[in-house]
Amino acid sequence: MRVVFLGTPSFAAIVLQELIGKQDIVGVVTQPDAVRGRGTSKMPSEVKALAEDAGLKVLTPAKLRDERFLAELASLEPEIFCIASYGKIIPNEMLEIPPFGSLNVHASLLPRWRGAAPIERAILEGDKSVGVSIMRVGEHLDMGDYCLQASVEIGDKTAGDLRNELAHIGGKLLLDAITDIQDGTIDWTAQAEEEATYAQKIDRNELFLHPADSADWLVRKVRASARNHPAKLRIADKGVMLEDVRRVDVPSDANNLPKLRAGEALFLDRRLYLGTDDGLVEVERLRPDGKGSMDAASFMSGVQGSKGKVLRWGSYEPGR
Repeated sequence: MRVVFLGTPSFAAIVLQELIGKQDIVGVVTQPDAVRGRGTSKMPSEVKALAEDAGLKVLTPAKLRDERFLAELASLEPEIFCIASYGKIIPNEMLEIPPFGSLNVHASLLPRWRGAAPIERAILEGDKSVGVSIMRVGEHLDMGDYCLQASVEIGDKTAGDLRNELAHIGGKLLLDAITDIQDGTIDWTAQAEEEATYAQKIDRNELFLHPADSADWLVRKVRASARNHPAKLRIADKGVMLEDVRRVDVPSDANNLPKLRAGEALFLDRRLYLGTDDGLVEVERLRPDGKGSMDAASFMSGVQGSKGKVLRWGSYEPGR
């Protein structure tokens, strides 16, 4: 089947990689080059980089209703659109081009967690599992019927871990869905509107950590965080992003664990502990402002007089 793929970030690139060599990809649509990360130069999206390496035709329209873009897209004679994290609403003028419609890879078990941040919201809500759905695209956000779904246990995985895992699964499900459409055996399921929840985009400072956070809530924030919405705090007057933490299970851990109140921290036996109202959290990896990722012991080696001394940790205040 003649496929045009639409996607932008790494999640979409993983899905695209699953399709390459297994479907006739006649074109790839991705967002224009942009400043990404901490740099100042414009960089291609992960999808564009992969597509160009694979020798695929790439389109990067600034506006999806542009007549020249729509004409070029139609000239590719796509039979179906395959979409994964493209980042823009697809207008009807585009959706009407492929005769077999459009399939979207959405990283949730629809109708739960429609919207921009399904994986992060599932972690923050304490869901036991998250998943991926293959749905058809319509006029309303993530409200179309779905044909295939798969789920994975969240456990102690981070949002990044889950995103990569679900992208691989989603790519394979997408291939199955295309085959079912070709064979005329596709089976659609309507979403139950009464079960729908919305995964609002994570604000940049939403996952900042506070001494009033419970231990479990602090851990969930860290596992849901990323560079564009980091789990940050201030310890020993230094701003840091926490990358890997664990809830300390007092009965099964060492007997010499400290007793800390909320907002207190202690570096003991090369381990960094944070106190909360209902228990301890151990920090395993972090990223200080302006520096790279490091383990807790490496960070604390730069904090003079910290060994065995109760320190303070508190809310992150940008600019301090």
